[in-house]
Amino acid sequence: MRSRILAALMIAVPAIVQPAFAQKAERASMDEAKAMATKAAVYARDHGRGEGVKAFMAPGGQWHDRDLYVFMLDSKGVSLANSASPSMVGKDRSELQDVSGKYFVKEFLKVKAEAWVEYLWRNPKSDEIEMKTSYVVKLPDGGVVGVGAYKQ
Repeated sequence: MRSRILAALMIAVPAIVQPAFAQKAERASMDEAKAMATKAAVYARDHGRGEGVKAFMAPGGQWHDRDLYVFMLDSKGVSLANSASPSMVGKDRSELQDVSGKYFVKEFLKVKAEAWVEYLWRNPKSDEIEMKTSYVVKLPDGGVVGVGAYKQ
């Protein structure tokens, strides 16, 4: 009897635990967000704004990984690239606030070289408001590129 219970547990436990680990793996880490943002800034500097926008908006590829994507804003806060919300491209985002009233885009634009900026944002995967932090890198033209990760 004990051996049957033990055998059933050996089958059931991995079936329960593995999906939980798989779900966490769908979320990227802050380190991954920082690495992608840094790489995107180098790409934008080396190839120029226009090529950067084209690359960052292309579906799939190296600029979109799980819940990570590159966004680019000009020096006034106009969205130049955002593959998660293409309808926002061309729109002034400088007055955008999180649910607590924080003007996080203005904070993006105040970054001197590179920095983390935290804000509350709806996670499209969970449909819940969660703490998000974006690693933002200033570009030579005064704009920024960034990548955000939901804090775990």
